This record gives sequence, structure tokens and C-alpha cells, in this order.
Amino acid sequence: MGHLNVGTYYYVLTYSKHGRQQKKKKDLLKLCVNYCFEVGKRWTVRPMALYAYNSYFDEYEEVGILGGYNDWIDAGVSYRFNRFVSIMIELKVLDFFSIGYNYNVNTAGNY
Repeated sequence: MGHLNVGTYYYVLTYSKHGRQQKKKKDLLKLCVNYCFEVGKRWTVRPMALYAYNSYFDEYEEVGILGGYNDWIDAGVSYRFNRFVSIMIELKVLDFFSIGYNYNVNTAGNY
């Protein structure tokens, strides 16, 4: 049986220069949804979608798929529309700690 994961977060950054507060700020809101399909006893497949609004840059959408083995390693690929393809891997070291790597391949030509 699978399960649905939904996550969102929002944060505001204010910049300071030489200890003085600047008026420039950046709002960021992200919404991420994925569904975890269990394939056998040890394998999972998770299609995912992400939407992000950033007041400093353009908003963006991303879709991808992740695969996992034995709740220990996850790997996948995603596509951020008109920007890049991302290849990612994550290793779970402890229940509360994991290490990941992400490599982006530019598809837009202007980043």
C-alpha cells in the first residue's frame, strides 16, 4: 500500500550589509507533493511535483521521480521547466541523518 506526502514551507530573508538591516527581502513559498508506491518489500517509487514562488526570481514548477531501496538509498531525476534536469542521490546514514548529492544539467542556456 502506498502513501501520499504533502509538504510546504514559507520563509522570508532580510539582507544585512555591514551590520545594518537592508530593506531588500526575499519571500519563498514551496509546495511539494509525492506519492510513495511500495514495489515489493524493499523497493519504493515516488513520482513528485513541486511548485515554488519566489519574490526575488520567477516562480517555477518541477516534476520528477525517485526510487528507493530498503529505506536506505534514494535516487532519482527531476525536471524544472525551462531551467534544468536534476540528478539526485541520498543515503540514509542514521534515522535522523542523511547525506545527499544533486547535479543539475542546464536546459535553458541562460543560467
